[in-house]
Amino acid sequence: MSALQELIGQPLRVTVEDRRVIGGILYCVDSDLNLVLADAIEIRPPVKESQRASPPSLSEFEPDLEAKPIALGSVMVPSKLLVKVESLVK
Repeated sequence: MSALQELIGQPLRVTVEDRRVIGGILYCVDSDLNLVLADAIEIRPPVKESQRASPPSLSEFEPDLEAKPIALGSVMVPSKLLVKVESLVK
């Protein structure tokens, strides 16, 4: 059993390659480690002009708490797009 499977039913925050942050309840994980999140919301960080031409560094993957969340419902996040997965359970 993967560590992710142990987090099913728990709230997660994932960051994907394009710097979007998606939060939700981990519903399931498949054999390719693709994630399905329920009750998901998305936060898109603001993009500076200098970032449009070059890929972001890992230090830029912090969510912007001022950004307005967008309700998504249930989403599948492909593992190849994942940069960071965080459990929100303390």
